[in-house]
Amino acid sequence: MKKVLVVLTMVLVLAGASFVYAVGPGSGPGPRGGCLGFGKGASLTEEQKTQFQELRQKFHDETATLREQIWQRDRTSARFGVIPNPTPMLF
Repeated sequence: MKKVLVVLTMVLVLAGASFVYAVGPGSGPGPRGGCLGFGKGASLTEEQKTQFQELRQKFHDETATLREQIWQRDRTSARFGVIPNPTPMLF
């Protein structure tokens, strides 16, 4: 029984390690090696990059109050250990 358990554990560790190496770096959340949100494969002209940055900044400015409201609600809720209307998880 002990040998079976050891062999099974080794197989699971090997399978997990092979999965990690198969997926490789850069497959998780977050930026994928690009900068300013353009990504690795983006081939934008300088004008397009400037336009993208302007749109991104505009969105950031427009949603600042909403983000502050969410952060404030979460901070308040965390103090009391209760989240009255939790933000739905988006997967």
